[in-house]
Formats: sequence, C-alpha cells, structure tokens
Amino acid sequence: MLALAQLDVDYRNWHSHQHWANPPELEVMLPSGPWPLLWQADLRDPLNREAYHRMLQCFQARGHGAKDFTFWASSRAPAGSSHLVLPLFAHVEDYRMRLAGGQVAGTLGYWSNEQIRHQVERARDGWFAYCTDTNACSLLDLNYLAYTLTACDLRGAAEVFTAIGPYATPAPWKHVCEGRWWQDDFAKARNTALKRAGYRH
Repeated sequence: MLALAQLDVDYRNWHSHQHWANPPELEVMLPSGPWPLLWQADLRDPLNREAYHRMLQCFQARGHGAKDFTFWASSRAPAGSSHLVLPLFAHVEDYRMRLAGGQVAGTLGYWSNEQIRHQVERARDGWFAYCTDTNACSLLDLNYLAYTLTACDLRGAAEVFTAIGPYATPAPWKHVCEGRWWQDDFAKARNTALKRAGYRH
C-alpha cells in the first residue's frame, strides 16, 4: 500500500485521503503523506526497513519532504537500527539531481557539508558498528554507507567495503557515476579505501 502511495503525487487530484494525512503531532516540519499506512506497518512490524524506504520513495516522487522525513526517522532510531542510513539515501538522491542539473561540479563541495558528514558518521557508528553479522545487513545500506564515507573522505570505508565483498549494487554508484562504468567507480573507491587502511586486496 505504501508502494502504491508513490503514484499519488498531486494533492489537487488525490487518490486517497490516507496518502495525504497530517504528520505526527508536534512534527510541523514534516510534510503530509501516507502516515496512517506507515503506522499500520509499524503495528505489524515496528521499524520495518522496507516500510520506511517506501515512505521515503513517496516523498521523493512528490519532490519534497524526503530529507525532513529521513532526518525525523533517523532521530528516533535506536542504536543498531538501519534507519540511521536513511538520510544517506536522501542525500545521494539530492546530489544526483544537483549533479544532473549542473548545480554541483563534483563530490568535494557537496559532501564537505558538516551536517551531511555528521549523518554519515552516525550511520557508521550507530548502525554499522553494531552489525555483528554483516551478512544479514542490506547490501544497499552497505553500499550507500561505503559511497558516502568515501565521498566525505571519512574513516571506516575499508571495513564497509570488506563487508560488501564482491556484491556491489548499482545504486548508489550508477546514480552518481563519474566515468562510463559505475563498476569502475566502485572498484576505484574500494581499492583506495583498502589501501589507505593498510588492507591487502
């Protein structure tokens, strides 16, 4: 149901009132959205990863509210929760759109932002550091963390790349590819991170 809510993008011609409900009380900075559906998902499986990602995709489809939603979700996330990675998905999409629109020329200016760097560090220290079995982690979450750690030039990327192993996912690499092949960008970032950390590869 949250996936279907992504198709309801025009408030002037809405499909369901549930898709345009008010946000939680006192959260005035959050946009209207399919909040009742998220609460139903939370009742069935609290903090379900897919439900929150579907909610994020809904706001991305509408063109506003994605970052605010991820900041709110991550601020409520307990230690070890993959919700701490949610802001990275929003930042990568924002960077992709700015790159496509010619608003940024490369990674340096965008990823040097202190707020972004803080959120990447929170994902590293509050989620990845708690992963006792990285085989159970989402490969997308690992790849987004590896990319953003590399883009922000923060420590810890080598450990994340080691957890990824050979299982690179097209996203986020394909979305922000600097060369012709996203696989080359992944390999370059991986090799640089491992070399800096003194890993053999």
